[in-house]
Amino acid sequence: MGTRHYRIELTAKGPIHIGNGRTLGKKDYFLQQGKIVVLDAAKFVAQLDGEQLADYCAFLETSSNRGLEDFLGERGLRDEAERAVAYRLDANLPQESGGARRYFEAAEFVKDAYGCPYIPGSSFKGMLRTVLLSALIEEDPEAFLRDYPQGEEWRKNKGAAA
Repeated sequence: MGTRHYRIELTAKGPIHIGNGRTLGKKDYFLQQGKIVVLDAAKFVAQLDGEQLADYCAFLETSSNRGLEDFLGERGLRDEAERAVAYRLDANLPQESGGARRYFEAAEFVKDAYGCPYIPGSSFKGMLRTVLLSALIEEDPEAFLRDYPQGEEWRKNKGAAA
């Protein structure tokens, strides 16, 4: 039997996030007109002179409340950073009192070779199984309750299976 290819168009009814396991911290991005701008560190470092590079490395090594946004402003390196952008994400980070931005970790998502987000087939398959099982349970909940014991009996059986 040969491989079959299907093209499916999805309409999201809620938030979708299929992560790649990496997170972006406050030292990985800066803000620009309501967007999170992710820095391509290799491109950025290639533009720096020796003193600027030493400052950047010292910034990365220290733990502080300062983010990349703060560092770029203090050192006047905003233009260099804007020439070294990996990609931009829409965001609306809240401001603290006094106008300072609050920094959050942002989870990266799976992207294709062109940098566009996509849903891997394995994730789609898992989603489809969940949707179908939910529909079956909603259709006849009593049938599923008979198959899955409740309370202490369930806990005992679960412990025995482990």
